[in-house]
Amino acid sequence: LLYITASPPPPRAVLAGLPIGCIGMGVLAFWQVWGLGLERATGYTNAIQWGNLALLLACLTAVSLAVFWRQHSALWRAGMGLAVILSLAASLLSQSRGGWLALAAVCPLWLWLTWRLRPRMFGRLLAAMATLLVALTLVLALTPRFNERIALAAIEISAYLDNGKTDTSLGLRLAQYRLVTQLIPQKPLLGWGAHGFLDEMQRRVDAGEYGPEMMHYPQIHNDFLDAWVKVGLGGVLLQAALFSWVLVIFWPTAERMARHAEDTPRWRDALALRVMGTVVPTSYFMFGVSQPFFNHNSGIMCFVFYVAVLWAALQYVEREGQRALA
Repeated sequence: LLYITASPPPPRAVLAGLPIGCIGMGVLAFWQVWGLGLERATGYTNAIQWGNLALLLACLTAVSLAVFWRQHSALWRAGMGLAVILSLAASLLSQSRGGWLALAAVCPLWLWLTWRLRPRMFGRLLAAMATLLVALTLVLALTPRFNERIALAAIEISAYLDNGKTDTSLGLRLAQYRLVTQLIPQKPLLGWGAHGFLDEMQRRVDAGEYGPEMMHYPQIHNDFLDAWVKVGLGGVLLQAALFSWVLVIFWPTAERMARHAEDTPRWRDALALRVMGTVVPTSYFMFGVSQPFFNHNSGIMCFVFYVAVLWAALQYVEREGQRALA
């Protein structure tokens, strides 16, 4: 972080890398599913984390496509659009369901920022998102594997609510949520500790309160609940502070954007990098609703590197702006 802040990369390097990453994830997903015959694309890591990161990369590339739409040729637009589609396809082929909740937060965020910064573009963005939503709905409706996953989710939830069945993916999650609602009130400030939590869960499994499959997962499938039950309220506040801090430093306020003449290359670079910087914590927050994303090395590494690289590239833009004024 110190090095890239002192010698920040130019925005064009970051923006050029995004579609390359999208295309790579999409091609790898197609190869794993149709070439190797895997049931789910995994990217040689956990399918859920990989699918969520593919979705995040698609969102970041979509920001670049929208901001620089008028500055490039139709060929560039088509290439960027294809990159976004391939990365979305990688997420679909991973069959990660919970990660798509991120779109429920990212899309309103885009609309809000567009309404504030580029109100004349609001209608076009709204129409584009509506078109994309319709296209995704059609694709999902015609994708047997995704329909099977949705149907399976409904079956697993019903089985848990009706019979307390916890040896399924969603049944286990619901059982975990019930467990932490019992444990957190007992030690809300300091938590049970990682080992204490496992010991108490083992005790309850031995007592027959929960099924033995609970012991297969030492973490709760929710970032905030996992932090709260293990390290107490301070862990929740620290997690919230991390996301809030990243959101605040990147937020494209009118004052920050006024440092550059509107619609100039430098203004567009700053806008793209700032919006991307807000997408990262927003997406991670939603990813963490159904998955302990920071318990996986891929989740931690990508968050740290995305934030660091985007921030460093933004510093490059700000310094160039200061030199121009001087």
